[in-house]
Amino acid sequence: MENYDTYEKGEFLLMSFTARPNLLELRVLHDGYKDPNSLKFTQIKILGFSGAVGEVTVTSGSAPVPGAPKIEHDPQKKVLKISQLELELGRNYTLKWG
Repeated sequence: MENYDTYEKGEFLLMSFTARPNLLELRVLHDGYKDPNSLKFTQIKILGFSGAVGEVTVTSGSAPVPGAPKIEHDPQKKVLKISQLELELGRNYTLKWG
């Protein structure tokens, strides 16, 4: 299916991803698109990561998101992989680790 003038009609999703030490924020900047397939972020990779990770907590607003994310860290490649997530497209999330 093709859509025309999606930007002009505001039919798009724009998100911001901000990484800081021990924190990743996913913020919706424009929410004009509702995905009919209920797409989700199931895995996030953070490149250039050095340090240790004991656990990851995920919140949406101030509410904790249920589940236990799986953490894999490759110190040689400096990659942190967080998987087993079920983060709905078009919502705000904060991931914290320590």
